[in-house]
Amino acid sequence: MHKMTKNTVFIFVIRAVAVMSAFGATEVMAGPPPSFETVGTVTKVAAGWNRGPGNKVQATDGTTFYSLTGTWEDGPIKIVRSRDSGATWEPARIVAEMPFQWAFAGVATVAVSGDAAIPERKIVHVVWEQWDDNHFATVGIYYAWADDADLNDPWTRAFSNPVRINGTIPAVDSWARTCINTTPNGEIHVIFQGSADEKLYYTYASRYNDEFTAPVSLPGQPSGWEDIEATLDGDGNLHLAYPISDVTNTLFGLEYTRKPADSMTWTTPVTVAPLVATGQDEGFTSIAAYDADSIYIANHDWKDMYVYRTRDGGATWERTAVFNGTAEVMPTRHISIAVNHSHDVYVGTGFDHYLRNGDWDYEEAQIFRSTDRGRSFSNGGIIPNQTSVSINFDADGKAAINLWGTNVLEGAIYFTKEKRTGKRIGNPNT
Repeated sequence: MHKMTKNTVFIFVIRAVAVMSAFGATEVMAGPPPSFETVGTVTKVAAGWNRGPGNKVQATDGTTFYSLTGTWEDGPIKIVRSRDSGATWEPARIVAEMPFQWAFAGVATVAVSGDAAIPERKIVHVVWEQWDDNHFATVGIYYAWADDADLNDPWTRAFSNPVRINGTIPAVDSWARTCINTTPNGEIHVIFQGSADEKLYYTYASRYNDEFTAPVSLPGQPSGWEDIEATLDGDGNLHLAYPISDVTNTLFGLEYTRKPADSMTWTTPVTVAPLVATGQDEGFTSIAAYDADSIYIANHDWKDMYVYRTRDGGATWERTAVFNGTAEVMPTRHISIAVNHSHDVYVGTGFDHYLRNGDWDYEEAQIFRSTDRGRSFSNGGIIPNQTSVSINFDADGKAAINLWGTNVLEGAIYFTKEKRTGKRIGNPNT
């Protein structure tokens, strides 16, 4: 692969552009946000790959970070940990061995939580897709957990034996059609796509050692490929976004639904983006929630990148154009959106660069930042030779970015953080 001639992080001037909302109303932009800037270095944390959806290949409690890594063929799923906010990383630990060659069918996702029964414990949860047998007939969703304290001893097996949790519903063989979320007290929420009807299914467990419920189908009908992602807000409401398409797969859009914290019933899906002809594809999707009312969905169609936002719990949505692609530069990888405690919104993905003759040139990651609740975004802060962004936050609300390196043939996982001094105390009402 070609490498960039400069290996520093480029910071671009800020631009604020008025855009149209998803329903045609002109938006009034607030003042321009500050540029996004990293600390200027990236740290290799493990060999392998983790091209997963959103921020679900990275989990954190603000200080301890966990990153998943897989291999190209039939190697084990592994996890690496940093106990000092990403400054140093421990050797990879095995989550699960694959039972036969090519058993690993798709992406693994991770979450970390407390434990209501034993408050001082910290539990790491991992969910992944895997072929059920060597006849490649069905794909299962598997779950394993570990006590964080057991990761301290490199000579012991920290993770539990894998448990198949999708019941009688075979899963889709995919790269991004399952995700996990956990509440602070250790409740587990898993969503995956079924292979027969391509509907989304939800299963739940009250604790790491409890049985998962029989999967139930969700309302709505997602398109047959690309990302789904769910996220929990601080009150326990589970928010879900997914792409939709028409039967000819020429029109694409987005829908949103939620499961309220005090219910096991999902709301009727709301149209976030109506079906339109993009000329590309439905692209990748990611979701973040500041609270029950303020929700953000990021999406790109391999050309343009948008952030949709609501302040009324999903009843109405507005859209901001974050990046307008060209024949030379376009977003191409899994997208990640996240919002911190100051209500700063971050979105990032990998971008392909092409020469004027159409030949591929190089790839890079870009991170965009908003300090006005998603109404405007800075130009992208570039991280060279990286892609497949996953964004989380440290205890101070600084962005912590998990990346997949493109300059290593077998793949490698990298980590960097936002360069910002002090804590920003935002006004969530602005």
